Amino acid sequence: ADGHWSHYSQRLIFISSNSNSVANNIVAGEYLIDADPGVSDALPVALTVSPGTQVSFMADISTTGLATGFHSLAIRFKNSLGLWGQYTQRLFYITPSSTLITNLIAAEYFIDNDPGIGSGAPIEVSAPVNPIDRQFTVPLPAGLSEGAHFLYVRVKDDLERWSLFAIDTFYIDAALPVTGMKLGVAKTHSGHLLSWHTLTETNTSHFTIEHSGNGINFQSIGTIQAAGNSIDKKTYNFLNSKIATGMHYYRLKQVDRDGSFVFSNIAAIQTNEALQSLQLFPNPASRELQFVAGQVQGPFVITIYNAAGQLQKVVKQSDTRILVHELPVGAYFLSITNGLEVLSGRFMKE
Repeated sequence: ADGHWSHYSQRLIFISSNSNSVANNIVAGEYLIDADPGVSDALPVALTVSPGTQVSFMADISTTGLATGFHSLAIRFKNSLGLWGQYTQRLFYITPSSTLITNLIAAEYFIDNDPGIGSGAPIEVSAPVNPIDRQFTVPLPAGLSEGAHFLYVRVKDDLERWSLFAIDTFYIDAALPVTGMKLGVAKTHSGHLLSWHTLTETNTSHFTIEHSGNGINFQSIGTIQAAGNSIDKKTYNFLNSKIATGMHYYRLKQVDRDGSFVFSNIAAIQTNEALQSLQLFPNPASRELQFVAGQVQGPFVITIYNAAGQLQKVVKQSDTRILVHELPVGAYFLSITNGLEVLSGRFMKE
C-alpha cells in the first residue's frame, strides 16, 4: 500500500519435449533404495489400478539388510511411449535394533522446558512392560502463566535407551473450564473438517462453531455437545460442507453450564477449487450404508464418529458397503481415505 515492491520469489520450471497426453499412459514403475542401478533395472512397482496419465498405488517395500541411519527411496514411472520420467525421492531412517522388542522400565515428563534426559519428573512404572497404558496426574508448577503450555513425556527401555518425547498442548486460563482445547482445520473433498480435543472438562455445556470470511466478523454455523465433566482426552469433529472459494476463518465458542464462555484460537484455511462430495445412500440407513467415492480408488480406511465426536468404528475394506446395524440411532460423521485422498460425509442411523 506504500508503493514499495518486494524482492521476488523464484522457482525453476522445465518444459518437456514429450508432454503427457491420453495416448502415452503410465504403464510401468520401479523403485530403488540409495543407489540407482540404471533406468528399467530397479525393482518393479506393482500398479494396483489401470494404466492412466496418473496412477495411485500402495506398496510394501522391504528394508531387510539396510544399515542403521538415513536412506533414500526413489520411485519413477514409464509411459506407453517407453519414456521414463525422473524419480521422486524421500528420505527414511532405520533405527538401531528396530526389530528388537524391549520392555519399558522408566518414564518421565516435563513442562515447556527440557531439563535433560533422565532429569524430568518421574512417572511410576511398577514393572517392565511394553506398552505403557495408564493415567497419571501432573501437578502444575507454581506461578505457571496463563496461556498455552506444552507437556512432554518420554520413556526408557531395558537397554537403557530413552525415546524421543511425545508432546501435547494445554492451556492455563482462570475463566476456561477446559484444558487442552486447540482448534485445527483440514481440507477434504467434502468440505472443511474441524477437529479439536480437550484434556479435561469441568461443567462444560457445548461448543459453538463460528465461521468468518474476514477473520473479524464471525457467525455460528453449528453446535457440538460437550462432555460436561471429564478427566480423559475427548476428541471432537465438525464438517463444514458449505464452502466457497477464498479464505475461511474458524473459532470455537466453548460455553459453560452457567452461561460463561471463552473463545479458542482462530484457524484459517484457503480454498481455491470446488469440492467433490461423497455420496451416501440410503440415508437414513438401518442396516447397511453404501457410498460412491468418485475417482478415489480403494482399499479404504473408513472411520465413523458420533455427533459428540466420539470414535465408533474403524474398518479397512475395498467394498463400498458398510454395515452400520450395530450403531445406536442418531447422526454420524464418516471419513473415507485410501491414504492419498480423504472424503467425508454425514449420515443418519435409524
